[in-house]
Amino acid sequence: MGACSETIADPSGGGAGSEPPASGGGGTAAPATGGGGDGGDGGAELPADQCSPPVETQPFDKGILPLYLNSIAFDRSGNVGITGIAQTRIDLGGGELKPGGAQDAIVAKFDAAGNHVFSKVFGDRSDQRGDTIAFDSGCNMILGGSFEGAMDLGGATLKGTRSLFVAKLDSAGKHVWSKRLGGASGMDPLFLFVAIDPTTDDVVLAGYFKGTIDFGGGSLTSASDGRRTAFVAKLNAAGQHLWSKQFSSVNVDGLGVDASGDVLITGGQGGSVDFGGGPLGPDDSLAYGLFLLRLDTSGRHRWSKRWEATNSDAAVRGVAVDANGASLIAGWTECGLDLGGGLLDTTECRRSAFVARFDAEGAHQFSRLLASSKLSGAESLGMDPSGSAFVAGMFGGTMEIDGATLTADADDGAGFVVQLSVDGSISQSRTIVGSLEALHRLAVGPEGHVAVLGRTFDDVELESGPQLGRGDFVTKFDIAAP
Repeated sequence: MGACSETIADPSGGGAGSEPPASGGGGTAAPATGGGGDGGDGGAELPADQCSPPVETQPFDKGILPLYLNSIAFDRSGNVGITGIAQTRIDLGGGELKPGGAQDAIVAKFDAAGNHVFSKVFGDRSDQRGDTIAFDSGCNMILGGSFEGAMDLGGATLKGTRSLFVAKLDSAGKHVWSKRLGGASGMDPLFLFVAIDPTTDDVVLAGYFKGTIDFGGGSLTSASDGRRTAFVAKLNAAGQHLWSKQFSSVNVDGLGVDASGDVLITGGQGGSVDFGGGPLGPDDSLAYGLFLLRLDTSGRHRWSKRWEATNSDAAVRGVAVDANGASLIAGWTECGLDLGGGLLDTTECRRSAFVARFDAEGAHQFSRLLASSKLSGAESLGMDPSGSAFVAGMFGGTMEIDGATLTADADDGAGFVVQLSVDGSISQSRTIVGSLEALHRLAVGPEGHVAVLGRTFDDVELESGPQLGRGDFVTKFDIAAP
C-alpha cells in the first residue's frame, strides 16, 4: 500500500508500560509528522515507504529475558515487535514493568538498530498471555492472545472467563481498538494466529478452540465429541466482523495471506474433513494427515490438500506465502512423508525436518528433508520480498545440506536457520549453539534480515557473544554476514 496513513490513537493509552516521549530521540520513536503549533515547525516528512524515521539496520540481541516469548514480527520500516508472557518484573529498556498477577501479556517494540521504542504489560491477578503479533501497512501492531479476568488494553476493559482477545495499537503503542472474542470452558487451550490482508489491512485470525466463540457474526460452537475445532475469521481494519467459519477435528499450526488477499492455513487433521471442496481423508478418527487450505479473500474455498501421515508421526509448523501466491510449509516427519514429489525417506524413522513449496494453484514445486545425524525439526519459516525462504528449527549432531556442514554441540542440540532459493537449494545457513530448549519463531524483515526467538536453559552464543542464564532471547542478524 502507499505511505503510512495517520492513526488516531485513544488518548487514554492503556496498560502499564513505558512509551516514547513526545520529543523522540535516543532509542525512542519520533514524533508524528505534520505541523507544529503557533510559531512551531512542521514535522519531518517521512519517505513514502517508511512509517518511522529511517534508522540504520543493525544486528542485535535481546536476552536472556525472564519471559516466555511467543511471536515476533517486523513492520515495513524494519522495527521489530515481540509478544509473550511476563511472570516477573523486567526492564526492556524503557523502565521496569511489573506484572499484576501470575502471568501477564507483554508486548514490546524495538527499532531497526535494537533501540527500545515502547514496552507494556497487560493484565490483572488472573492469567493473560500474548500469543501473536503482526503489523499492518501503517505500522500499527495487531496483538492477539488469551485472558481470564479483566484486561485493559487502553479502551473499554475486557472481561470474561477463558477468552481470546485481539487489539490494534498504533506505532507508538497507543490503543486504537480492542475486543474480546468469546470464550471456552475450563482450562482448554486457546491459541491464535493473526495475519494482515495487504490489500485492505483487514485482520485475519485462525486457531482452535473448545466451547463457544463469537467474532461478531454469531457464536461458533466446538464439536460435541470434545475434539478441538478450528476457526478462521476476518475482521476489517476497524475490528468489525466480515466473516468467520469453523472446521472440526483440525489443528491450525500456521496462517498466511498472499498479495491478493487469499488466506493460507496449514496444520494437522484427524479423520475426514471437508473444507468446502469435498471430503479429505478416511472416515476414521485414528487416521491423521497434514493439510494446506487456500480460501479467497471472502472466505470461500479455493483448494485444499491433505497428505497421509498416520504412520509417519509428522507435524507441520507454519506456512509462508510469496508475492506470486506460492506457499511454503515446513515441519518434521519421523518415518517419511510424500508431499507430492515422492517419498521423503528418513533414516531408521529418525525425526527429520522437511520443507515444501506449492504454487498458487497448489501444485507441488519441491519438497526436501533437512536431516541431521541425530534428530532435526523445523519450527518456523518466513519469506523475504524477493521470494527467498527462511526456515528455523533445531537439530543434533551434524547436518549436511548442499555442501555446508552445520554442527551442534556435543551434548546439546543447536538451532539452525537456512535460506532457500526458489528451487529449494540452500544458499545461506547459520547455526545458533548453546544449551537450547527451542528456536521456535522466525520473522523476515523488509531488507531480508532475520530475527528469531529462542529459549535456553543455561547459555547461548548470540551476535553479541556468549549469554549465560535461563530464559528466552531475541536475536536479529544478516544471514549472509560472516
